[in-house]
Amino acid sequence: MTSHEPWIYTYFTPFSSKSLILQHLREVVPNANLLAFACLAFVFIDHLLVQR
Repeated sequence: MTSHEPWIYTYFTPFSSKSLILQHLREVVPNANLLAFACLAFVFIDHLLVQR
């Protein structure tokens, strides 16, 4: 694995279009603020894991 990619990209590989991914995320997390917070938290945790 030369380039670092979050697991979410490999998780959403079957989906072809970004709109389908966004629709799926809206169904899972209806609250936009909570979704944004989850994204920030994921990026922060992912960054910490890379540092190790």
